Amino acid sequence: MKQIFYLIFFIVLTIIFGCDKDESSPRSYFSQCDAPRGRLITENSATVMQQTIDGKRIYYLGIPPYAGGYLVCDMPKELKKEGLKIKFSGYMKEVNYPEGMDPMWILIELTSINQSNE
Repeated sequence: MKQIFYLIFFIVLTIIFGCDKDESSPRSYFSQCDAPRGRLITENSATVMQQTIDGKRIYYLGIPPYAGGYLVCDMPKELKKEGLKIKFSGYMKEVNYPEGMDPMWILIELTSINQSNE
């Protein structure tokens, strides 16, 4: 009887905590922040954008025309202001995108980020 209880308990926990509902969601990419570094991007201009997904705010660096953008692994709290113009440099992460998907979110590890005067 104990074995059946533990089996059911394990299955319920796996269902609740083990499934990412939407692999194309930006939230699912944050789990890949430890991926290897890719190409270095230097001195790009962007606008801090915000989107709410599943009740959680996601901040990203939008490059016009703002269809997606760079998801920042370590966005400084003081720069999480929608509409803020910034300059940044960093390494694109080599993440595993779902097969056949044209990624609209690029995960990036920042090497520098500053508010822009432009």
